[in-house]
Amino acid sequence: KTIDRVIKCFQEDEVNCIIFGHSHMPLSQLYKDILLFNPGSPTDKRRNKNYSFGILEIHESIHPHIVYF
Repeated sequence: KTIDRVIKCFQEDEVNCIIFGHSHMPLSQLYKDILLFNPGSPTDKRRNKNYSFGILEIHESIHPHIVYF
């Protein structure tokens, strides 16, 4: 599973956010205080109803947004 591979790749690193996109499946979730963020795809819906893209607002904290269209 893509999420498991992503977590495993960064398990030794101190990160706040991991951005990935191989699956084209939108995702924004916390895993042990790490934001896992996949914006989806603006050109490939896969099994989703809509296309999507992501916006990350980064200030003192990270605010993820997935936009569907």
